[in-house]
Amino acid sequence: MFTSESRLRAGSGSGHGSGRALALGFGISALALGLGCDAGEPGPSEEREVAEVAACDAVAEWDATARQLEERVVSLINSKRRLGGRCGDTTYPPLPALRLQPSLRCAARIHTLDMEAKGYVDYADPEDPEALNTNQRLELAGYGGSTFVETIGAGWTSADDAVAEWMNNEAHCWKFMTEELDHIGIGVYYAGEPQTAEAEGEDDVNYGTYWDLVIATPN
Repeated sequence: MFTSESRLRAGSGSGHGSGRALALGFGISALALGLGCDAGEPGPSEEREVAEVAACDAVAEWDATARQLEERVVSLINSKRRLGGRCGDTTYPPLPALRLQPSLRCAARIHTLDMEAKGYVDYADPEDPEALNTNQRLELAGYGGSTFVETIGAGWTSADDAVAEWMNNEAHCWKFMTEELDHIGIGVYYAGEPQTAEAEGEDDVNYGTYWDLVIATPN
């Protein structure tokens, strides 16, 4: 059981996802990318996993299982980039590894926490007209004014399964293989095993694990 969406956005504080995804679905909004730099190898681990800003305090301490899932996702994606490969009809050369960025990780964790607490899987809470969108979360976390791609999902209990699903679908795969973006942030909120719709009701599914992945570069 899982649900997943993806998006490419550029901006500094506006824009927001639409449409609730409680079954498999993909949504993409594409903008031309005119940015690029050599990301190089990831640097040494930060003492603090998220940015040292007030908005990130709530997600500075994180479940050990969720943290392991996050680190595994980054490792798997960078392994794919180093090898290069195909996404649909497009072939990608070997690429530098993405660098784990504390502000992006903070923004992603904040969103997974919110999705689990309010019971939705989307880029913003569809029931709250004042809900933060992705640009606003990035700004709060100290990463405003950027071009980014975002993928959300729920229900996977394995990072390998999540990355395999993303890499096997062209709507997701290309985002991980683009050389124009060089930072990555992953948030996984682990709330236990998923509950089936039959157990909780069709409109009240607990997916157990919530995922938000952001790959970006500053404008």
